[in-house]
Parts: sequence; C-alpha cells; structure tokens
Amino acid sequence: MCWKGMFASIFYYRKYLHIPQVDMGHFNALFNPVPILLAFPLGWVVDKIHPMRAALISMALMIPLSFTGFYMDSFYFYMFFIAVRMPFTQLYQAAEIPLYVSLFPRKQYGQFASANGSVRSLVQLFSTLAGGWFIAFFVERIGPKGDAFAFVWLAVFQAVAFACMFTTYLYWRRSGGVNFKYDPEAIGAQVANEDNGKVAAH
Repeated sequence: MCWKGMFASIFYYRKYLHIPQVDMGHFNALFNPVPILLAFPLGWVVDKIHPMRAALISMALMIPLSFTGFYMDSFYFYMFFIAVRMPFTQLYQAAEIPLYVSLFPRKQYGQFASANGSVRSLVQLFSTLAGGWFIAFFVERIGPKGDAFAFVWLAVFQAVAFACMFTTYLYWRRSGGVNFKYDPEAIGAQVANEDNGKVAAH
C-alpha cells in the first residue's frame, strides 16, 4: 500500500484540502528529522517487548488512525494526523526486520526473506491497480472528496494484515514465545518420525 502516501499528497491534500505545496514542504521538512530522533528509543522499546509484540501493537493502533484520515478537512488536521501517526509508523518499521530475524529460520533466512519480498511485491503491484479503480469509483460519483477513500482502502487492508499478524502471534506464543525457533528440518524430521510410528503401529 506504499502508493497511498504519494496518491493522497497529490490528489487529496492539494485538490480537496487546498493545502499549498509550500506549506506542505515546510511542514514535511520540519518533521523529517523526527524519525531519526525516534529511532533509538523505539529500537529500545522493540528490544524490551519483543519485535512481534511491537509490530502487533503498532499495526493495531494504525488502523483507527488511518480511518481518521477520511475526515481530514484542514491543514491543521493534516499536521495533527502526521504527528500522531508517525511514532506508530516508526515503531512498526523499527520492529519489522528484527521480527523477520526472530521468525525466519537462520539456515534458510535468505530463502524466506526472498519469498517474503516476492509476495509483498506482487501484492503491492496488484493493490496499486485495484486501489486506483477503488478510488476512481468514488471520485466519479462524489467528486474530489472521493480521494479520501484512499484512507479507507488503507485501513481495511491494515485490518487484514493485523488479522494475519495476530494469527501468527498466537502460533508464536503457543510455540514458545520469545524462545520460538522455526527449524524446517527439525519439523520435517518430527513429522517423518510420527508418520513412521503410525505405519509401525498398523
């Protein structure tokens, strides 16, 4: 869904809210150093509560924040929206790579990371096309305000992603939590032994 930021900035912030490009530039320039200042404390939080929990919390909080973007009606709302959302966005970004390291098997990390990247690229490719159709549908019917449905689109898929992450979290917790280690070879051997035991029993 990475297209949403550029799309909303160009079409919604400027066409519907009439936010001058200069004002947006000044505000964004002022806020650009903030992620740098947040990087270390948020990294500490991720280490303290574990990347899985940090990612889950940030995803849960970003869903309602994305929905509030639909009601954005002024430059002040825009500033408030960006300021409130940024810490949770940065928390997820701080947790993302450590989360992969904690979940993917060490020996096959490159293979799992490549597979994950391929799936994400395909999802982003088709979501961009589908998202454009979704937004155009509302713009044709209600005018420039239809661009605000970009935030609805974002929030819906964030909710889907959260549901998937929560399912992963439950499996992670049942499988040892912070002591979880995913080893495909060990799991394969265990399954083979169980199958052999069933065959011997018969």
